[in-house]
Amino acid sequence: MLAYPIEHTAAGSIPHDDITSPQDARPDRTLIMAGCDPLAGLLVHEMGTRHGIRVVPLLRSSAEALDLLRRGLAHVAGLHLTDAGGRSTNHLSVKSVLGSGYRLLHQVQWESGIAVVGTRKERTADALLRANVRWVNREEGSAARRAFDLLLASRRKPSGYSHVVRDHRTVAATISSGWADAGICVKPAAADAQLRFIPLLQEAYELCVSDALLADPRVSALVMTLQTTWYRRLLAGIPGCVSRDTGSVRLVA
Repeated sequence: MLAYPIEHTAAGSIPHDDITSPQDARPDRTLIMAGCDPLAGLLVHEMGTRHGIRVVPLLRSSAEALDLLRRGLAHVAGLHLTDAGGRSTNHLSVKSVLGSGYRLLHQVQWESGIAVVGTRKERTADALLRANVRWVNREEGSAARRAFDLLLASRRKPSGYSHVVRDHRTVAATISSGWADAGICVKPAAADAQLRFIPLLQEAYELCVSDALLADPRVSALVMTLQTTWYRRLLAGIPGCVSRDTGSVRLVA
């Protein structure tokens, strides 16, 4: 049995176990999910309301989430990694870090791109880089950091490159605050902050889970939630999100 330190999660601050009722804090009804999904609060609500499962959505980059899963510190890891051509490499990353014996549950397809303060006139990534605007960056191991480094290629690191935040919403909040002019995040976070958005990629955000846990009631509830029409409609109504394949399951081979 593990005790997790209190931290800000993808669903905001949640009650720690010292003040949570014994029924809500039951380990066998608690799912630890690591990832960077800014929409995790929807899944937390649905899992709690429909199945009585408490979800703790730890905010982690794709690489960190896989590492927590590898170390047995999370039940589920969310990731959205792509190659230079924009093709998903989620299965390759799982295979490299974890090996075989895992499944990927498709949660959502979303747009990844550049959130930009509304007063900027540039309409492309190249124009922003030529204008030498100040950026906010993401940590090593995140999909956003990889995308940014690919954009830069042989260019020199722009102003703000070393200013690192740890999730999509904080990228958007940093721009909204006026500290930065641009940063890479997913469209739902940019839209929520009412920022302009320059799309770059379509990414599949998938949840990795061990085959050994597929029959676990918590994981079964997760799969059922992803496959409900109601949850898919929720996602489809969010800017930049496509839920056509939500709930599909594929083997990592």
